[in-house]
Amino acid sequence: MKNNSIGKDLLECALLGALSWALGMVAFSFAEILTNSFLDLYQPWSVWRVVLLTYAIMGSILGLGAGLGIWFLRLLTGWRATSAVPLLMGAFLGVFLLMVIGVPLNDRYLPGFFDPISLATNAAAIAVCAALALGGFVHLRSRANGMLWLFFVNLTLSFGYFLSLSRYFDMYVLQTEPVLESVLSFGGAALVCFAIWRCGIRVLAIFGGERLLAKFAVSGLIGIALIWSVGLYLEREVQPHGKAASATAGKPNLLWIIMDTTRADHLGTYGYEKGTSPRLDELATSSVVFEKAISQASWTMPSHFQMVTSRFDSGKENALPDDYETVAEILRDEGYDTASVLGNYSLGRRSGFDQGFADVMDGPVNIFYLKFFDKLPIVKWLVHSGLIAPDTAVRWFHRHTFLEGVGARGEDLTDRSIEWINSRDGDRPFFLFLNYMDVHDAFDPPEPYRTQFAPHVDPMLGFVRFDPVEGEAIDSNTFVRDVLPTMQQEDWDELVALYDGEIAYLDEHIGRLLDDLKEQGMLDNTIVVVTSDHGELFGEHDLAYHFKALSEEETHVPLIIRYPAGMPPGARVPGAVELNDILPTVLELASIETQAPMDGSSLVAAALSGNADEGPVFTYLLRDPRAKFPHTQAGHLLGIRQDGQKYVWSSGGEHEFYVLANDPKAHENLYIQQGGAPPELEEALARWRDSVGLNEISQEELDPVTRDRLRALGYID
Repeated sequence: MKNNSIGKDLLECALLGALSWALGMVAFSFAEILTNSFLDLYQPWSVWRVVLLTYAIMGSILGLGAGLGIWFLRLLTGWRATSAVPLLMGAFLGVFLLMVIGVPLNDRYLPGFFDPISLATNAAAIAVCAALALGGFVHLRSRANGMLWLFFVNLTLSFGYFLSLSRYFDMYVLQTEPVLESVLSFGGAALVCFAIWRCGIRVLAIFGGERLLAKFAVSGLIGIALIWSVGLYLEREVQPHGKAASATAGKPNLLWIIMDTTRADHLGTYGYEKGTSPRLDELATSSVVFEKAISQASWTMPSHFQMVTSRFDSGKENALPDDYETVAEILRDEGYDTASVLGNYSLGRRSGFDQGFADVMDGPVNIFYLKFFDKLPIVKWLVHSGLIAPDTAVRWFHRHTFLEGVGARGEDLTDRSIEWINSRDGDRPFFLFLNYMDVHDAFDPPEPYRTQFAPHVDPMLGFVRFDPVEGEAIDSNTFVRDVLPTMQQEDWDELVALYDGEIAYLDEHIGRLLDDLKEQGMLDNTIVVVTSDHGELFGEHDLAYHFKALSEEETHVPLIIRYPAGMPPGARVPGAVELNDILPTVLELASIETQAPMDGSSLVAAALSGNADEGPVFTYLLRDPRAKFPHTQAGHLLGIRQDGQKYVWSSGGEHEFYVLANDPKAHENLYIQQGGAPPELEEALARWRDSVGLNEISQEELDPVTRDRLRALGYID
């Protein structure tokens, strides 16, 4: 009989542990979802459903362990008079807080785990969390059984709001703002969440008292006021850029689309024959196609900074300073509604790219378990466990892959863009800047495009920078050094097939956005710009990905501009142009004058004549030399092309010279063979270098926010 009692108690503790911890995790997840949504860190409900399910399963598993621990404690001490439920709930609060603060504490601030300072700090953190667990137990143990679970949900929701806000401040405020402002932000969040908790207690308490309706109404009004105040605060954090000026009649809209990481030579209108871009090919027939558009950098941030300012020197910045005037600021001052929808979160808040936009929809979304899984071998275990498909494990639970994949899908970004365009009030023209991330690695095209382009390719190949042995991502430089030499041509062909599938998927959703504009009668009065920030390498030059060199594969990008009122439909311009030229072009098309300095030139005349100015086109890539990556083009690179020739100066002494008329892909370096580059190219590059302020090239120390973003994107280790 005694054994039956022990077994029953064991089963009860285990089940109650799983239930209470799963409920606590789900309550936290709801708080996290609401906080992210308030902050416009957008995810569709299809993603949030998976997040909720993941937290529920995670809570159930951890709760089983906690239940067994409570059962063993009660067995040893004989302390069975107190219900196990409040003990389990209090333990959840303490353990979860330890998980949330322990990851950044040890990852960012402390030396090795067994260092005395680390041991002392972690011991202090454990003591704080134990005190919280005890406090939670004391708060909950006196509640009636019927109300206990509701009080626990109220406590966990309030606690979850505070933790979610704290993680946001840690990411976007603490690292970039003065200490006093950071302390005030955390303190304010704590006070608001405490007030929400007390309000919840009040609401729950009135169910047993008199004058129920009056008390409920008063408590509800207090709750609404508190939530409204939080919403206003968060709105101020997300949208600090002011409203548009009075609209100017007759101005066209501007839709500026970036297909991140898309090579020009993988689109049909540029001669690719695999059917990747039927909608863009259709768009090209009513647009001007610039056949040799050159990005000013081979990675995201400097390329975008230069595009939206038309200033070469903006590409030197880790974050775009306020003293650069951007296209969003210029159009806002002309009365435009302005918004950005950004799949690539390196352009998100605190990067400076958001200046001038009234509405910013960016990332990265703050989901705690992604960061937690990133620090433990959980994804590695899931990949090898057989419980779920390996590609599903990587797709949904590996932070790097999630944030660049299902967390930034073109379908969802298009839905958000259409919603914004159609929900605007009044008759103002709009400017929407839209960065799609789908073509960037990981290469994971949804159906039917996976079957169409890569029917027999192992899905895990698309996550080629995920190391299943180590269970973590490797940065792109390590990939070039260690993995690239092992790849065969068949591997590259399959990887390119996945890449093409991503382009085709994105092409569909760009077409859907254009269809909506057409249905609303806005397409012909909208300047449509479609381009990319950089291309991609697939083994050419013994390199891979981007941020590696100034190769043609990395810098030759598509540029399609449609505006029937100002650009000849179907025209093609063969000469080389810069992405810096886009801003002056759209301003001329919209008849907008500005005093902002710009390095680019309008392409309207080139479109009308069919010939681009054969003046020099410049590119550059700044980074520290990496001697430990011998297969990566080392050092800072400055490039010029003019009159069919291309010269790349390297701070590492590995200079390049190509004659593009004979070698359009720039694969045959003639620098040594011809004894250097032509003097006129070297002199022109030197003059440009001086004018842009690159004579004393240095690499600034990255702030923690930028470093975390670049590490998550795989640019640095």
